[in-house]
Amino acid sequence: MDRLQTMQIYVQIVERGNFTQAADALQLHRPAVTKAVQQLEQELGIRLLNRSTRNRAEVMFRSGEYTIQPRFPASLGYEASGVVAGSPADLPQQVAELTGGRGARIAFDPVGGPAAANLLRALRTNGTFFQYGALDTRDIPVPVMDLLARHLTLRGYELFEITGDAQRLERAKRFIVDGLAAGALKPSIDRTFAFDDIAQAHRYMEAGTQVGKIVVTV
Repeated sequence: MDRLQTMQIYVQIVERGNFTQAADALQLHRPAVTKAVQQLEQELGIRLLNRSTRNRAEVMFRSGEYTIQPRFPASLGYEASGVVAGSPADLPQQVAELTGGRGARIAFDPVGGPAAANLLRALRTNGTFFQYGALDTRDIPVPVMDLLARHLTLRGYELFEITGDAQRLERAKRFIVDGLAAGALKPSIDRTFAFDDIAQAHRYMEAGTQVGKIVVTV
């Protein structure tokens, strides 16, 4: 199965929230759909969708002082089912309410620091904490009893993990190019500047108020 078809399958699953419905829409057998997602997850090195009787997955994205709990990855253009400001002590309770008492399956955190402990406490059993940045360079306090009792996985990531491996870098580039071509990846453009206005574009970037990409046309 080629990459474009795999991306189309993934998009259908996300849109329909169900493996069986995605298979029906694409006129494929359910096992073929499942296998396609498994292959994509293996290539990317991360579990994209949680298999359950409801075929739903809860994912937390942390950005600055906001923790967002969407049903599906926000990069695919889906709205969050809930937004929690900051990282309050009752974050685990709020996430539990949003997920029917289950907790989040995975937390993506580019911030780190002491407040990350609340994201760990908001994870479900066998949940994963995915740290991919350190805007707050202080150590993360790990709640050891939550870690042990719920069999949590902590995963660190940096870009060089991909760029330092020629084969993985090539797969990553194909994933992006194919995803853009298939319409599965839709970058959010905040503002576009002409090349002559590059200084203004830089000042706009430094202000940090953009939501999405800043594009300079040449």
